[in-house]
Amino acid sequence: STLPTTVLRSEILEGQIDAKKGRASNKAPPEITELLFTTASSSLFVLSACGELAVYTIRAGDFFKVDQKFVDREYAEKLESLEEKKKRFNLADGEVTVQDVTARVKSLTQRLIPFDDLHEVLPALANSSTLRRRSDKQSALPGVFVCGRRTSLFFSKEGRLVHHPFQTHGSIRGFCEIATEATRASFVVAGEGFISFCALDRKTDYLADWCVRREIVKKTPHFVGYMPATRSCFVVVSEPSPFRPVRAPFDVELKITIDEESGNPMATGVVPRAEQPYIPITSPIPVPMNDRYTATLYSAVPWKLMDSLPLDENEQVLAGGVGTLTPETDGAFALNANGLPQTMTLFALGTAFPLGEDTTCRGRLILLKASSDSSKKKSIITVHKEDSKGPVTAISFVKTYVAAAVGGSVKIYAYDAKQTRLVTISFLSAANYIPKLVGFKDFVVFGDLFSSITLSKIHIGDKSTYTLAKHAKDFEVNSVEVLYRGKDLGFVVGDPHGNTLLLSFQGQRDRDGNVVGGKLVEDAGSRVSSAVTSTLRMRVPKANKAELSDEALVVYGTAGGEIGFFQPVSERAARTIASLTKAMGLIAAQPAGLDPTSFRAIPTLDPARGIYTNEVMLDGDAAQRFMLLSHPERALVASAAKVSQEGILSALCGISEQSLQIL
Repeated sequence: STLPTTVLRSEILEGQIDAKKGRASNKAPPEITELLFTTASSSLFVLSACGELAVYTIRAGDFFKVDQKFVDREYAEKLESLEEKKKRFNLADGEVTVQDVTARVKSLTQRLIPFDDLHEVLPALANSSTLRRRSDKQSALPGVFVCGRRTSLFFSKEGRLVHHPFQTHGSIRGFCEIATEATRASFVVAGEGFISFCALDRKTDYLADWCVRREIVKKTPHFVGYMPATRSCFVVVSEPSPFRPVRAPFDVELKITIDEESGNPMATGVVPRAEQPYIPITSPIPVPMNDRYTATLYSAVPWKLMDSLPLDENEQVLAGGVGTLTPETDGAFALNANGLPQTMTLFALGTAFPLGEDTTCRGRLILLKASSDSSKKKSIITVHKEDSKGPVTAISFVKTYVAAAVGGSVKIYAYDAKQTRLVTISFLSAANYIPKLVGFKDFVVFGDLFSSITLSKIHIGDKSTYTLAKHAKDFEVNSVEVLYRGKDLGFVVGDPHGNTLLLSFQGQRDRDGNVVGGKLVEDAGSRVSSAVTSTLRMRVPKANKAELSDEALVVYGTAGGEIGFFQPVSERAARTIASLTKAMGLIAAQPAGLDPTSFRAIPTLDPARGIYTNEVMLDGDAAQRFMLLSHPERALVASAAKVSQEGILSALCGISEQSLQIL
């Protein structure tokens, strides 16, 4: 007799992904290789033969798809016959048999492995009564580990499922949880020729969308710079202190006196002093407060404070960044023992001394270095301090030089190893004020406060700088970053109101192929939630991750707490995603009834502050929501977009592949 059952809903997975061509094939739906259901998060994991992982959750008695990823786009090893392997490898019978058995064992390896508890317990609580009073439901952090070439960790807590990629140097075939009182949050992963013993960090929050680790500094952090060589991190912090009208120590006054006997004038420098005495912060006398900045150095291995460098009184840090500088000796680069140019990885700070409208604002360019010798008491080494007559508002490293924006001008500095100081080699002038400066190869891009951006190039031979192009539009620049793909070069420019422009550079070359001019053209526009406060350009690695490709994406952060990507795509993928987002806005349900494309296209509440462009940037959120639709809904959207489902999946998988390689 047949067991009576009721089919609630049938779900058909998509076709296989061809790893060689990078797009979906026209074969039949793939075979389902593994099914796993977890009671902690009430989630169902479905893994297909082509590497597609679909996650479903139970809501109102039915399964709904909440996530879909391609954990392995590459095929499993093909099971060839013994005769084929003999011809291809020219091996003996015994070696071929061993390889054949190994390939079959790999194909039968369990890839979805659940675990009960990877919750980290602080050492101070390991033997306390507080830990013993906790229930298993409160302290446990269950989830699922996905083995393969691209491994993942799924954590579940109170019905919520969070995904985090797990980076390794090879394919993982096995996972085992170490569940003892002494080694909580530990596990072992086994791969082809290696075994790794791993442990989760005790201060990291794994239930967030991104792994977050919080370090309490009890001060306000402003700038962060990571030093890979010493595995340390510079952090610029500030704390309130009583204000005194003290000017910069190098801002001296000239006192001119005339000798009565000879009649010759004599000039002497006098450092101005504050008339107001220092008042401690605990004093009952009301005094104005000002921020006192300090450069601190943290070790990224034990996560502890190594050294600190207090800045001068009333000195504020306006810019900071990490870069590489090549010293010069008599106009030539200094060489190391191997005959290569010697480089220094430095953390640069741009400071200012604002003391009101009646006092000239001075500034400094400070170069710091982290000491690699742990035996020294001082870990922060001050390489150079360059005094300037104006505030240093932006800093960027360009080739072997460092560029600094001083007021309304840009200065290019070279480091003279013989004199151990910075030497000005070039000078550029802007219209008003430069809030942002970006260096890319031998190009310098700086944004003016009211006159958009300007693209300049440094000629290494004669150490000169000339302007290539300038965007002729009154645009208030708040952020600038470089975006490129192959030979296409563009710039993402943002203003304080959340408006974003994508400008492309159309260069003009001479007979020798050198770029001698060009123009900046507006390609598209968009709008984010608030003003973009920081950007980070990251190059996309190739599929084997051995080298980097000729493509870069931009990670941005806003004042409202939003983190997102600006990623260049091919022309074919752009047309596919544009048709998809338009169809998604017409057919699929959208949050709050407004599709993301229309939200990004409309200006702000004030029409005078909005931007109007002919094209709108493609919205990745609307495109990625296509992966969560069911098979009938996908077919309906693809029909409305007049694009095949295979073409849509190929475009989306290409974008997801690049983002995952970065992360």
